[in-house]
Amino acid sequence: MRLYYSKWQIGMWKIAAFRGELRRENAKEEYMNLQRCLALVVGGVLGLTNATMAQDTRWHFDFEEASLSSAYQADSGSQLSLSTRHYKSGRQSLMWSWRNGSRLLFTDPEPERNKKLIAFRAWVYCEEALADAVLTFGLGTQAELSVNNPRYRFQFGLNFTGWRAMWIELAEDATNTSYTGSGKGKALALEIRAPHNISSGSVYLDLVEMDRDIRRGAPDPQVPYINGGAAENREYRWSLNTLPGPVPGEITEEERRAFEIISERYETWVLGDNVMGDMREPVQVRLRTVSKVARFGRRNLEKYEIRREGDVILGQPLFASRSPYSPKFESIFQNVLLRLVLDYRLNGDSELRDDLLDLFDYLYDQGWAAGSGLGTLHHEFLRIAGYAHAVFLMREDLRATGRLEREGLTLEWHSMFGEVYEKSWDPGTNADFLRSVGMYRLFRVLMMEDTPEKVAMMRCYLAWLDNALSIAPGWLDTIKPDYSGFHHRGIYANAYAPNAFHIASLLVYLLRDTPFAVAGDKRENVKQALLTTRIMANTYDISTAINGRFPLQTTAADKLLPAYMYAAMSYTPVDAELSGTFMRLWRPELPILQELFDSASPDIEYVDTPGSIQMMVNFAAANHSPPEAAPSGHWVLPYGAFSIHRRDEWMVSMKGWSKYVWDFESGNDGSNQLGRYLSYGSMLIYASGDPVTREASGIVPEGWDWSMWPGTTVIRLSHPELGEYRRDRNFSDETFAGGVNLKGQNGIFALKLHDTQHNPSFRAVKTVFCFDDVLVCLGSDIENDDGGHATVTPLFQASISEDRPTGVNGERVRAIPYTFSGTPNQKEWLMDASGNGYVIPNGDGLRVQRQMQAPAGDFKKSYFGGKGTFELAYLDHGNAPSNAGYEYAVLVQQPLGRVRKFVDAPEYVVWQQDAQAHIVHHPKLKTTGYAVLDVGARPANGALVSVDVPSLVMTREIGDGLLLSISDPDFGWNWIIREPHRHNATMVVNQASEPRTVTVTVRGQWNLEGANALAQVTDVQSDRTVVKFICQDGKTVEVKLVWVSAVSRLDFDGNGVVDTRDFLMFINNFGLSEGDAGFEAKYDLDGNGIVGVSDFIIFSEGYGKRMSEKPVALRNEGEKLGS
Repeated sequence: MRLYYSKWQIGMWKIAAFRGELRRENAKEEYMNLQRCLALVVGGVLGLTNATMAQDTRWHFDFEEASLSSAYQADSGSQLSLSTRHYKSGRQSLMWSWRNGSRLLFTDPEPERNKKLIAFRAWVYCEEALADAVLTFGLGTQAELSVNNPRYRFQFGLNFTGWRAMWIELAEDATNTSYTGSGKGKALALEIRAPHNISSGSVYLDLVEMDRDIRRGAPDPQVPYINGGAAENREYRWSLNTLPGPVPGEITEEERRAFEIISERYETWVLGDNVMGDMREPVQVRLRTVSKVARFGRRNLEKYEIRREGDVILGQPLFASRSPYSPKFESIFQNVLLRLVLDYRLNGDSELRDDLLDLFDYLYDQGWAAGSGLGTLHHEFLRIAGYAHAVFLMREDLRATGRLEREGLTLEWHSMFGEVYEKSWDPGTNADFLRSVGMYRLFRVLMMEDTPEKVAMMRCYLAWLDNALSIAPGWLDTIKPDYSGFHHRGIYANAYAPNAFHIASLLVYLLRDTPFAVAGDKRENVKQALLTTRIMANTYDISTAINGRFPLQTTAADKLLPAYMYAAMSYTPVDAELSGTFMRLWRPELPILQELFDSASPDIEYVDTPGSIQMMVNFAAANHSPPEAAPSGHWVLPYGAFSIHRRDEWMVSMKGWSKYVWDFESGNDGSNQLGRYLSYGSMLIYASGDPVTREASGIVPEGWDWSMWPGTTVIRLSHPELGEYRRDRNFSDETFAGGVNLKGQNGIFALKLHDTQHNPSFRAVKTVFCFDDVLVCLGSDIENDDGGHATVTPLFQASISEDRPTGVNGERVRAIPYTFSGTPNQKEWLMDASGNGYVIPNGDGLRVQRQMQAPAGDFKKSYFGGKGTFELAYLDHGNAPSNAGYEYAVLVQQPLGRVRKFVDAPEYVVWQQDAQAHIVHHPKLKTTGYAVLDVGARPANGALVSVDVPSLVMTREIGDGLLLSISDPDFGWNWIIREPHRHNATMVVNQASEPRTVTVTVRGQWNLEGANALAQVTDVQSDRTVVKFICQDGKTVEVKLVWVSAVSRLDFDGNGVVDTRDFLMFINNFGLSEGDAGFEAKYDLDGNGIVGVSDFIIFSEGYGKRMSEKPVALRNEGEKLGS
């Protein structure tokens, strides 16, 4: 008898025998103390429990009753008994001893309480594998079953030993096409028919039930047809793949030795080199943690009650990670198996060896085996790190006891190894695959005997791995053309992708300098991905805006610290850039790294090994490269609509969204529920702390207003309003979101904002022009029809205290609360508490506040609540604005005196700010930024005349030349945005960005300096030059244009005048044709392939002329080029 407590909203709790705990089923696992529950029952809740059971819609048999129930009956040809020999729930199962054709019938004991049961689950145990034998299941009314006319019919194969599960979606997987009934009445009777081709046998049944919903059932050899089978389920299809030929005739000694070297490197990485005797503090911290978790592992092992009773092995039942039942296989992998294996390998306890071998047998008996789908395998591969590493570390003991082949095949199944046998793949791979099975598949090969088949499998694995590390087009994972990392079809900088980079760097290291090394260009991709991640982190903290549904989990580079070492060591000599990054981040005195040293438990990946910390200490001591300086420059990551501007120790990040880049991600558990506005042009400054951190820079959860992210332009909503509509991964219908940089130092971020998801009337154009430590922020064409809420542009929001003042027009304000309103048409200037200055040319709508914030709302995630004191400054554009705009400049980490001077003598000029273009000029830097949104724009000032594609352009005058960079933010994908502009399964994910020609016209006469495959001067007129660029992936293309005059090409000797010496050089080549010895194209002035009369006429017209001087703009500090 089981006691159930059913709660409609969250599922059903079952009081079970598992360590005196309360188990909740059909919901997230939750434990309570059994004594508390019993106290509630004694107090009178039992009556409520019995009453609420009627709400449970499950049809359920777990066979825990004291005697056989009348709800299930076998025919005269078979026998039923309640057995304790095997069980998947409680302590009993139903043993059915059958003869061929026997029938077992289940009826619902309470049919009036069951509603719309559409799915079926059951567990079956076989002590003997029966090839070609199946159980046949039928579901219908008792009357229908009595005439062999079930509404649903399906089969279950019996060629296995141990437990196996089935999850059947009845309508999808089991509809009986020969059914002839009316379909009336509840199909709540179940029959099971024994195999017809086997004379007799027995099976054990447990947890036989119907339910309202079952998702993601896993096809396997027992139920190969479910969930689309091999035709629609790629994981199952991969399991059917076989090693393609040809197989090498023999294994070479070099290959045999390479397998040994790779395995030895792995073992050193895990177990270290005499690591138990290494007294250095980081190593000892890690070892103490390993010892501690091993002790917990031994205690946890007792909970599972693993024991041998005669010829069977028993223990607590185990289930898939997405099963409604517990405990899970993953819990024993993480909390017991690998912990004990590490203890065994490090300390050599022989008794522990026997416990571990029993543990592997127990797992196999519970259904952890090749060909076992466990009901569902959804995301199961992400939960097996403990198992995979344990199998490989125990391979010799498993081999010696005859278990290795069994476990090898199990690992092959759960790592989906058959994928490597596919004929082709899309470039890249899912970040989840790379960070998990990317390693386990290598284990599968290495643990084999040295045979030609092993070499062939290794070659297939390497082909897959090289492809996995390729640049992935479209929305595919993992490494993008800009070297950012993707998952869930968007940039992910703190999870998934960096985890994948970590494992990739380790694999590159393990395989280096062997016949199985990763291809050089793929290794370079990993390197660049790591270096790009370190650009996004200051020092360890990633921008909140690119963290998916984990916005406040901003530390990332600390966890990648070992990866920089692995990747550096994969080069010979050690790579200087990667080792310099490692050395900059290696600050063992910091708490964030001490926390890393103290980590040792497996999770989705297992990376915090004793050997890895020993390697890091050794690497730091070797001092291969000095620590790099903090990155300084301007970077654009088009695949995140993300830009980064850095100087010294500060970092500014800017984030948008578009037709190609989604806005934010949230989770069903409430993660990032209020994160909608993070991509609405947020501009976050990380500049405080040592090292610089998000928290020290003022972005803390307690009291944070999630509607007021700095730099954004938003409709200001309360937290309940912001969280009311939670659909995430939305796309707009605008393609103009991205950036451009010049010489990697300065740049532009631009966003054409259209809120297609929440309020389609909401539009804005936003730009940030980055000139060293000055950021010029412009907005125009801000409009929406929301008359009930203000539209605002926050300048800053940061956590403060009274001893951290806010500067308002030179006054240091410490008071809390405090409010200030700007004056229209008057200059205002502010200093935030972190030392950043803000200059606002027009104070109209400016609001400054210092206040206690405690946003209202009840949310699942605690970080949406709390309270705290904040400084907040924003521009209020009013309700339902039309054609609103703004202008302000941010001086990052500048002294008050510099900001005060800037108010009256700004260092920039806004040349245009409207729907066609935003153009800003910086006279001192001789640099101009152009965000051209409309090809009809004709800038009145500066070098740029026009572009024929909406583009971002930046120019800088240097000497006799002009630096010009350009990007086309439009990837050119042919996916058409349709309502509701959301991430969905119909999106074509693998379309690459198409190269597009962008025609740029500049004032004056110019030539390209040097050859450039992506740029070509196509026309030079007396007052303008046409340059065609090939743009792709939103990347910046940069050229240097050199000033020329109309007759410069006639000055063959370069002395500044077309004179007699040039005439003699021309005459010496007169009459030569292309292909003749001595022919030079520069004398073929008309380009017709021969130096002839027409060329002589052109030369004569220029004879005696001198080269013209530099263009006006290069003589007058670039105030107006060609105005």
